[in-house]
Amino acid sequence: MSEKRPCEACDAALPPGEVSGNLPRYCSNACRQRAYRRRQRAPAAHPLPQRIDRFVGRRRELAELAALLRRTRLVTLVGPPGAGKTRLAVELANRIRGRYPDGVHLVPLHQASRVAPAVAAVLAVATPGRATSREAVAAALAGRTALLVLDTCEHLVGDCAEAVAALARYAPGLSVLATSREPLRVPGEVAYPVPALGLPPDGGSVPDLLRSEAVELFIERAGESAPGFAITEANAGAVAALCRRLDGLPLALELAARTVRLLPPDAIVSRLHDRFALLTAGARTAAPRHRSLWAAMTWSYDLLSPGEQAAFRRLSVFTGAFDADAAAVVLSGLDGVPADLLAALEARSLVLRADDVTAPTPFRMLESVRWYAHRQLLGHPDAGAAHDGHVAYLAALARPVFDSAGAADAQVHRLRAARDDLADVVARLVAGPDERQLLLASALAFTRWGDGATADTGTLIEHALTNTAVEAPYRGAALGQAAWLAVKAGQPERARDLARQAVALQGRRPERPGRLTLAYRVLGRVCAATGDRAAAVAALRQAVATSDTTGDPFGTAVLRYDLAWHVLRQGDPVYAARIAEPAARVFHTTGDCRMVSRSQYLAGMIALAMDDLDTAAAHFRQAVPAPDNQLAGLLEAHGVLAVRAGVAVRALRLLGAAQALRGPAHPWSDPWWPDQVAYAHGAARAALPAERADHAWATGRRLDARQALDYALRDVWPDLDATDTRYPLNRREWQVAGLVAAALTNANIAARLNLSVRSVEAYLRAIRAKLGLRSRAQVAAWATAQADSSV
Repeated sequence: MSEKRPCEACDAALPPGEVSGNLPRYCSNACRQRAYRRRQRAPAAHPLPQRIDRFVGRRRELAELAALLRRTRLVTLVGPPGAGKTRLAVELANRIRGRYPDGVHLVPLHQASRVAPAVAAVLAVATPGRATSREAVAAALAGRTALLVLDTCEHLVGDCAEAVAALARYAPGLSVLATSREPLRVPGEVAYPVPALGLPPDGGSVPDLLRSEAVELFIERAGESAPGFAITEANAGAVAALCRRLDGLPLALELAARTVRLLPPDAIVSRLHDRFALLTAGARTAAPRHRSLWAAMTWSYDLLSPGEQAAFRRLSVFTGAFDADAAAVVLSGLDGVPADLLAALEARSLVLRADDVTAPTPFRMLESVRWYAHRQLLGHPDAGAAHDGHVAYLAALARPVFDSAGAADAQVHRLRAARDDLADVVARLVAGPDERQLLLASALAFTRWGDGATADTGTLIEHALTNTAVEAPYRGAALGQAAWLAVKAGQPERARDLARQAVALQGRRPERPGRLTLAYRVLGRVCAATGDRAAAVAALRQAVATSDTTGDPFGTAVLRYDLAWHVLRQGDPVYAARIAEPAARVFHTTGDCRMVSRSQYLAGMIALAMDDLDTAAAHFRQAVPAPDNQLAGLLEAHGVLAVRAGVAVRALRLLGAAQALRGPAHPWSDPWWPDQVAYAHGAARAALPAERADHAWATGRRLDARQALDYALRDVWPDLDATDTRYPLNRREWQVAGLVAAALTNANIAARLNLSVRSVEAYLRAIRAKLGLRSRAQVAAWATAQADSSV
């Protein structure tokens, strides 16, 4: 840097020497006074843009960034296309401009080819003699306390990094706020990810939705486009769905809001499959990249290298979240290391990490970003390799679940977390002869049992069976899932026939004994569900005998668990206990939480059948439930215990809560337990006056899941008419908080509760807001403390 600098007021040569140990800045007192008057007119000299429309939301981000700029001199706002980085930066700069007596300067870079000349133009700094623009800017800012806002740095990220580093060295009073789709990677930089706006929860009321920043922005902008627009009970669901489908991206929400004068929210949602044709009505005064959703995505895509563009296209095959292993399979064969390509896309905010950084599937694409990438993949020569890699990865996830009768809990959760990808892939595969469709259609049906197999699942499996050879691998698995679907459809004879076909087919393949044990297990369950207990026990005994030869202790334990249940239902609790005890030891040894909980529940049922009430109660207390159907069964068990103990009011409350959670029983359900519950219900009602019995039943039905479990374990009745700070969460939020405390990831919670990952993230935001907590760890600690106080 040259030491010869011109006067900052008139550009005349400065006299030699130093003034009070500092280099001179002005050639005379007149120039010093002129510069002072110029600083007093700073707002007119470098005004920040003032928007006519109201800034919405971002309260937390504004507070955090304002505090951050007191501690550091360089903050870069990073985020995906349309995240609202520019608007947030300008709003922040306007709010904190009083900290900078020498001004706040906005430098838009989207049309610039070099950074320093753009900054010099905004500062009105001339470049004298042979000095460079960077030197002139550094000289102009030296000794000043100013904020430089560099907007849209991603296409000049290297030049930005060099310019900021140089200016920071020679202008110690300078702070820089940058916006970019990737960090500048300058020493001392703090990269601040700009998140999507807060999403509304599933099934929330209008007041719940209005607490969402995404909904707030949509309503604000929709009201500008269509005066009088408001959220109502009639359109609340569509508005919430629209905000979720657009991932809370401000640009997408504003573009959607501009169409409200032509289309109602539900019509906009129905057209989001063609969102790039729909969301085009950007403001005429906006930068070109902000006038449509397609333009915003294209700006980022064009900045990628060819290898990164190929990786971006290929990763669009994932409908849901994915991990590094999944990405490696799909990106195999590209130029470049898959891990490096994934890291590059993450750095450019085109692939995001989940909130839970320890999740096994920590990466995802926003829906709009994925749709853009998929548009680029369609018709591309690389599409075949991308889809084949996707199928190969899902098949690798599914095989452990269908190669034995007892898949580990982690394997089941990973498969369930991929159910959206399975649905997408199976729908494509059934149009051809690929034999992997048998395995993947079976996996899709398996993942959908928790929320009820959808009507198209059976059709997909039928197509897979028709399209493939009789001896194709995993045909037995598909026949087994088809048998379950026939049970659901009320076709018992067809169900048993399909299950027997699966056993016969696998029996001809002795090299795969694990698949044979699974076929026997399916046959046993089908027979039990269709009322043939003796055939169920016979099939499961054969399954256990076959599994004993496979060297799979966990799979054998799962089969013993099933067999013990059916023996118990046949009325032999002593033999059931003898079968179940070795299985329980295996579950405890392996640490499979799901099966440990189920085996405790089974042990409680066996003790209940033996009329050993204390032992039954002890086992039920250890059977910590997760899915609602298991919780309902646990509440029913505590209700039956209360009847036998002679506490009719408690029994009716618990049975009422269980009935509200469970809903109507399936018509094909084994009547063994429903009959016991019905008998207990009748006995409890008979012990009380009708009015008191009705009141106990009705109040039990008012309990949410957390309150009901707390009452079952502690026998302390909550005051339902008071505001109880112990229960600030709704039923679903309690479930999510409990599973966070159990160290489940967002993807695993989504699979367990049959939700999308985005819904789980929305519930976590709602939980943190209601409880005043800031992190996932605090939510886990709070939920654990509540559970500890309930026992």
